[in-house]
Amino acid sequence: MQDNSMRLEDMQMKMEELQSQLKMSEAMAKAGKVMGKVNDIMSPSDIMEKAKTFMQENEKFEAKNEIMNDVMDDAFEQDNEEEEVEGELDKVFSEIGIEYNSKLGTLQVKDKNNVEEEEEEDDISKKLANLKGM
Repeated sequence: MQDNSMRLEDMQMKMEELQSQLKMSEAMAKAGKVMGKVNDIMSPSDIMEKAKTFMQENEKFEAKNEIMNDVMDDAFEQDNEEEEVEGELDKVFSEIGIEYNSKLGTLQVKDKNNVEEEEEEDDISKKLANLKGM
């Protein structure tokens, strides 16, 4: 009797295995049909062509993005350049005796006597700094 029950269990397991294989083969058949329909709609060469076009457009986008980043970096760096230009203008104006107020945008000609006095004061300040440094 045990022998018969073992054979029945064995046969039941084989039947379940066969049913699983049958379901798997049906699923594979359906997947094959779907893939066939996709190939009819869109050929592999079309897919490759579209992928190639996508890659080219992506490279163009990356190049444009890099250019935009460079432009933005340059735009923010110009703030520092404006300060440097103002400093240089102030130096030039002070050398030729013109006082420039960048905030108000006004120019004033310095009195030559005042310019000479300021130069003397600068010379005295430099000499004093040299003496203190010794």
